[in-house]
Amino acid sequence: MKQAYWVCGRRAILECTRRRERSCFTIAMALLRDHHPHLSGNDKPASPPRCNVNDAIWITHLITHLAGDHLPMRKNPKLKTTVSAAAAALIIGVSALSATAGVIEDRKANFKANNLSMRAISAALSADDFETVASEAEKIAAWAMIMPDYFPEGSGEGTSAKPAIWSDFIGFKDAAEANHNAATDLIAAAAKKDSAQAGAALRTLGATCKACHQKFKSW
Repeated sequence: MKQAYWVCGRRAILECTRRRERSCFTIAMALLRDHHPHLSGNDKPASPPRCNVNDAIWITHLITHLAGDHLPMRKNPKLKTTVSAAAAALIIGVSALSATAGVIEDRKANFKANNLSMRAISAALSADDFETVASEAEKIAAWAMIMPDYFPEGSGEGTSAKPAIWSDFIGFKDAAEANHNAATDLIAAAAKKDSAQAGAALRTLGATCKACHQKFKSW
């Protein structure tokens, strides 16, 4: 059950970034960094943990509590509204990941969105639009955090996913982590408005995508 809470937390991050609620993203990221359980790299559930309404309420309370402890909520009613809206969206929109067909469709949609984010970043970088670079990189970082959860055993048949994902699940998780780290480096470069550093970070991010595809995706 504890692992399910963190699936909810990672889904909360994805929901925040999809809605461009950057304050919510920051809160959820801080929550996971502070409280993420130390799970063995060999942990490979037959199906992803369920993220039900009760779990969603639990994680929402933690996110709201963290905001109250660390952010000036009284001085920033807009932020309070943002957190409340994200919490409501999480409770209403949360769903179980155990249905294999649903997981496959969800991950395809997320990979498609990831590709669009990469294209948007490339275009934005050419125009020195660092705000867009950062917001799109946040989406990529969020997806990388939850990506392994969308690959339960038995969900590879009829897809481009290689069996290596499950025979080397630790390696797959490492590839997702490398992608996440590269995306966060790009976010940092965008914050500095450093075109050269952001360009290098984008190339590194693309390289992590390519490396993962070469090892774990059939063409």
